[in-house]
Amino acid sequence: MSAETIPAKRAVLITPHDTNTFLACRGVSLQVAGDLAVRMQDDPTVPVIIPGLAAGIIHPLCVVGVRSTGTAATGITAYY
Repeated sequence: MSAETIPAKRAVLITPHDTNTFLACRGVSLQVAGDLAVRMQDDPTVPVIIPGLAAGIIHPLCVVGVRSTGTAATGITAYY
């Protein structure tokens, strides 16, 4: 099994914050759909807004931060 297909071993609730960062996760899920403003692992200095993410699924995004400015989605969980 490659590292990309191994199931997540840990889940952490994320509170959006404009400057806080965390270890790069393997994916994120949302309880309420909406825009998600993130800092991606390979370029954490440039915030990216991903519009209209669906709730209830794990999105395979390797992010190191979720910004409060630009995030409308709620109930954000990071998977490791």
